[in-house]
Order: sequence, then C-alpha cells, then structure tokens
Amino acid sequence: MFPVRSHRIRREPPGRHSTQRSREPRREPPGRHRAQRPQRPARPAPATSAVLAAGALAITVVAGALSAPTNAATPEAPIIFGGVGASQAEVQSHEAVLGHTMAGLRVYRKWDSQLFSRNDLHFRDTGHTLFLSIRSERNGSPIKWADIAAAEPGSKLHDDMLRQAHEIKNFGDKVYIVFNHEPEAHQARNMGTGADFIAAWRKLITTYRAAGVTNAEYVWTVTAYGFVRKDGYNVRNYYPGDAYVDHIAADAYNWYKCRRSNGRWAPLRNIIEGQRQFGLQHPDKGLMLLEWSSTEDPAQPGRKAQWFAEAQELFKEPEYRQYRALLQWSGRNLPGSPSCGMDYATSRSAQAAWAEMGNDPAYLGGLTGPGPKPTPTPTRTPTPTPTPTPTPTPTPTPTPTPTPTPPTPSQGRIIFGGVGASKAEVQSHESVLGRTMAGLRVYRKWDSQLFSSNDVYFRDTGHTLFLSIRSERADGSTIQWADIAAAEPGSKLYADMLRQAQQIKDFGAKVYIVFHHEPGASPQFGTPAEYAAAWRKVVDVYRGAGVTNAEYVLTLRAFGFKRQDERSATAYYPGDAYVDHIAAAGYNWYTCRQPDGRWAPLRDIIEGQRRFGLLHPDKGLMLLGWSSVEDPAQPGRKARWFTQAQELFKQPEYRQYRAVLQWSGRNLAEPAVCGFDYATSRSAQQAWAQMGNDPYYSATRLE
Repeated sequence: MFPVRSHRIRREPPGRHSTQRSREPRREPPGRHRAQRPQRPARPAPATSAVLAAGALAITVVAGALSAPTNAATPEAPIIFGGVGASQAEVQSHEAVLGHTMAGLRVYRKWDSQLFSRNDLHFRDTGHTLFLSIRSERNGSPIKWADIAAAEPGSKLHDDMLRQAHEIKNFGDKVYIVFNHEPEAHQARNMGTGADFIAAWRKLITTYRAAGVTNAEYVWTVTAYGFVRKDGYNVRNYYPGDAYVDHIAADAYNWYKCRRSNGRWAPLRNIIEGQRQFGLQHPDKGLMLLEWSSTEDPAQPGRKAQWFAEAQELFKEPEYRQYRALLQWSGRNLPGSPSCGMDYATSRSAQAAWAEMGNDPAYLGGLTGPGPKPTPTPTRTPTPTPTPTPTPTPTPTPTPTPTPTPPTPSQGRIIFGGVGASKAEVQSHESVLGRTMAGLRVYRKWDSQLFSSNDVYFRDTGHTLFLSIRSERADGSTIQWADIAAAEPGSKLYADMLRQAQQIKDFGAKVYIVFHHEPGASPQFGTPAEYAAAWRKVVDVYRGAGVTNAEYVLTLRAFGFKRQDERSATAYYPGDAYVDHIAAAGYNWYTCRQPDGRWAPLRDIIEGQRRFGLLHPDKGLMLLGWSSVEDPAQPGRKARWFTQAQELFKQPEYRQYRAVLQWSGRNLAEPAVCGFDYATSRSAQQAWAQMGNDPYYSATRLE
C-alpha cells in the first residue's frame, strides 16, 4: 500500500498499481450500399462496413470538446482528423505515417459489448479523440428498434442501457454517441422502420440522461447517399430531432468502378453536398465525416492522391464551416472481405497525400493530450499557417475547462512540499531547498493525538499541514468504514470524531484533512460505497461541531482515476458537497517490483486525475505523494523526470493543480525499496531543489 505515516508509526514505501486487461473485437472493412443512380451526386457508404458488419453503435469520445461551428477549417479553428483505432498497433502504424498523434479514432461495439476496452483507456489517456459506434445487435442477431423504444425499467434492454450509461460516466471523458450508424442502409432493414429508429434513439438518450450521463454528446450518423435518395429511406425519415442530436455525421465514399461497371469518379465535394445542405437547416449542429475515402483509378495513377488533396482544401471554404471532424477509413482491408481499397495506403502517392492533409494546421484539432505534436507543413493556399496550439473550447456540457487563465510563475501558484514527520526531517529538506518547504504531509491513526508539538512548531513557522487520518487504531486494529458511517451520538466512534473536531478547531490555522488516503489499497476496511458514507459522516460531524478551519482532500491512487470497474474514483467519490480538493498519489515504478514495467512520465501517471478534475471544475487538484525511481541504465533520467514535472504544471490544462507534496520521506525499514525519495542521486536532488525554487511553486497558502 502507499505510505501510511505518523510521527510515531513505521513509515512504508509507496505501493504499486495493478493492470487491466481486455480483448479488442475484430474489426471489418467497409462494404457497399445499394447501387447509386448515375445522376446522383454521391455513392452511398459501404453496406457491410466495419461500422456496419462489426455492428456497432457509435460513441465518439473527444479529447477536447468540439467548438461551435463558426469558421471554415483554419489553424485557429482546426478540424479533428483521424481514422480507425481498433488496436494500439494499428493506431501506432497510422501515427508513424503522420509523424504525430492521430487525434480522432473510430471504434466499434455491439449492443452487449463492454464499451471501453483497455486500448480505449490508453487512447483516452494519450490525447486521442474516440468515436465509438455501438450497433443494436447481439450474438449476430438484430435487436429491434421498437423493442428498445418500448423497454421498461427492469427489462433486459433497459438494464443494458443503464449499464452502458454507467460505463460512459465512468469513462471520465467527453464521449460522442452514435446509435446504430447508417440506419437507412440495406443491412439495417431487419431492425425496423425510420419511426422505430427515431423512437429507439430518443429512448436511449433519455435513459442515459436520466441515469446521470453528463459527459456525452450524440452524433447521428447516416450514409452520404441517404441525404439525396428519393424513396422512403431518405435520412430525413430517420432524424430524431434537434433536441436529441448534437452533431450530424455521414459515411462517404467515392466508389468509382469498384463493384460496378458504370460508376463515375466523384469528388468528395459532390458526395457530401446533400449532408452540407441538410446541415444548413440545422445551423447549430456540427457536421462530421466518420468514414470517408476513395478507391484508386487503375487507369490514372495518382488520381486518389489528388482526390485527398482536393478534400484538404475543401473544408477551408466558408461553405463548409460546420464541419468539425473527419475520420478517414484507414482500416486495412481484411482477408475475405474485399472493399475496393478504401484505406489510405493503397499507393505511395495516396499515403503521402493523406499524411500531408493530416499535418495541415487546419486539421490538427483535438491534439490536447501528451502525444507528440507535429511541426505543421505549409498549406497550398495563401492562408496563414502558424504552428497551432489547439485548445478547443468545450461544448456546452458539464465538463467545462476549470478556472481562467493560469497565473504567471511569479504569482506562486502551487504549494510545494514533502513529508514532515519531525523537525530534523523538515530541516534536512529545507537545507537542500535553501528555503522554507511550505507544504508538509503528516500521518495519524484514528486514536492518535492529531497535532504534535512538532506540528504546532510547523504551524508557527509558516508551514501548511496536510493531515492524513487513517481508520486504524494505534494497536493496528482496523475500524470498518461502515461502522464509522453508522456511528450515532454517544457511541465511541462518534466521540472520537468529536475529539478530532475539537483538536482541529484548537489548532487555530488552516489544515487540509485527508480521511484514510488511498482507500483503494485498503479493501479490508470496506467497500467504496461504505468509504464514501464514512467520509460524509466524518465531515458532517466536524462541521456540526463547528470546525471552520479545515478543507477536505480526497486522496486516491493515481491509478484509481483510470479504473473502469467497481473501484473507480467515481465509486469512492463522496460528492462535491463533501470534497474541497481532489488529490492523487502517483509514482513512476519503472521496473521496481515490475519486471515488465515501462518508464512513465508524470504527465501519463496523472492524466486520469486531470480528466476527473475536469468533471469537477471548482475543485483544486493536488499530488500528495509523487516521485520516481532511478533508471540504473540511464543515470540522470530521474532528474530529467523531475525537470519535466516542473514544466508540466505551468501548462494551461494543469491550472487546477494547487499543491504538489513529493515523497521525500526516507525508506526507513527497507532502504533499498525502489528509492522514491529525492536524494537517490546528486542529479535527482538538484532537479528537485530546482523545482522547489521555481517561483511558480512558491505559494504558502491556497487563496
């Protein structure tokens, strides 16, 4: 487990995290739709596409919200560019071609699938924007839209929707949902009518919203051909209404002569004209292409490359200002299902043109995560092409950007500190820093005196205390969280809380209280729900007893913010009314106790916490325990890790962070255990001291 300390108890080194495993479903290439008449401007998207055959409902997860459609694609208002993201290997192959992160990823699920795999969590945490399709099909059999629309609470279908809603909420990032994409296409005819689809779509969104999903937007996705067809399968007969749709997407392909003898070469402009015209009737909706591509022309090598080049310029025209995302069909053509060569790698020239478009500053939207950013190539138009720093404005949903522009370093934004078990220990830290170490982490057990004479000294010499109280007695016996939650006036546990409250009031200075830090490492104390109930009881008793000088800091393992199971951060969260700050304990374990471990920058370690914080924008974020081991093969690597951390929190997306208290305690009982204190090497100690002397980390209190 992570450190549990008191000035009297034995200190322990930080613990390690666990890992998650998941299997990724097989993805299939695009098929074809019903033949298109020659006079029609566009050929419909494939009928058995991965989208279709894999049969999935589309959920789009965006790593940065989509701004309202006001301008054509420019470096200042870029479009999200991407492709298929079925596996890490596939995405890495695309990114090797682009030379940078491919922000938009399309993934596919069926109705009864787990919505987010291990790969999806990796994509979320590495700055990608997921577009996840979910199809109303299970075990190869269609689920009738009319049955979904009629599902009542307690039914299997209603339970399925509640499960999906729970998974979306726990994902912890913005998600864009497309229910049963291409509903008007031939392969969906056995699921119901347009009216059935509309009713099912509305039921799904209504159920999600009622279940508390606030991090989703809904992307209605149909074939490009569906906008111009003249029969009952025109997509207007499938539109659920503006109140249930946030974005309007199409799957658009230039089929040329593939699978037909009389096809015509169709520029993308012609293919999507019906969608563009439909979008003008719904001007507050964003437009997207969630699949689009062209086949090659064997008679004219390079024609597909030119098709991509024309598409690159198309969305810069003012008439296309509503377009916000373009996800090209970049999945490989798998054996047994030929699909006319719709991926970008069918020729060297096509691949080069696709990569050029993906590096155009007008298509660098959504690049907000830790992945490498490209050095943009100039566009072919006279439009200015500065290197973009895209920070998309969130759409109007409950995941706003936290606080205004961050202060400059000279304002002392963050409290910097470490462990403060004794005067001697704190003085040794401060001799390295050459100044007062403002933030001190101290540890107590349930029946300990909360403040020692050392703590009073620290209070009187300008230090700020972060006090952890563990639900364990000095004799080592555990106190169940359920018992704390159920404690009534007159009981021993209730009397303990009143005693603690009196000590906090008597301390007479602001103190940050952590009730049982890292509860995910302590399952023997109870369930997440019992922990949340115990937290609320402690805070209620303190407040009822007149404590006004405390703020409450929920402190979890950094890994807990990435979990998607019953022990996720959401499961332990007591609620905004009971939490003032959200803290993590995050460590780069590398190969320490993990033979197959990877070197992890702090950015990656805390990304889950940062995203969780976006869902609670009025809360401060903290690190109350963080560090790295050394890399014996690369002396100085730990020092560079600290240097990178120093610059990390100055970036605008980390403006919620208010305190960073490094694991600066010595590993006493097991001095060789992983070496997480700063003094494991001269270079690491110097880098730690340099960070502590940066004016940005000079705050002495939180305003």
